Amino acid sequence: MKRFLALALLCSSFTCVYAADGKAGVDGDVEDWGVVENGLLSVKVSIANANAASLTLDGEETPVSLADGVNTVRVPDSNRVIIVKSKDGFFLKAVTVGGKTVPVVEGTATVTCEPGKEVVITTAPDTSSAVSAIEMETVGKPRYFDLTGMEVKVPAKGNIYIMLKDGKAVKVRM
Repeated sequence: MKRFLALALLCSSFTCVYAADGKAGVDGDVEDWGVVENGLLSVKVSIANANAASLTLDGEETPVSLADGVNTVRVPDSNRVIIVKSKDGFFLKAVTVGGKTVPVVEGTATVTCEPGKEVVITTAPDTSSAVSAIEMETVGKPRYFDLTGMEVKVPAKGNIYIMLKDGKAVKVRM
């Protein structure tokens, strides 16, 4: 009976590894994603730009070091939660576990890792702060354009221009 249980556990581990990555062992990849060893679950984490997000184990303060591409993160089997946060200048576009989307709230995703399921982190540059800065510069200050769309720094009296002020455009004669 003991041999049967050991064989069943061994077979289920191979199934998890295969489900996690059908190419396990190819191209120098020898990690056993989805396998619990010494109380730690090996999780496959993919991120294109490791500088765009941080990943921290639940209850820990120090982020896990990530590299661009595929990473192996070992999480406690008793608490499989990881916290993914976007870094300054980036936002989390999507976080998935085994193809299922994890909600991202205010730049943070709380991910529950599952054996044999890949965690994929997708990020993008955050351009909203740059747009806000431009909007702040132009609030209250009119900008003038000629009818061909070229900006005019000093409008001449008697000509027709498009005045852009506070996000509104109107045609004016100087």
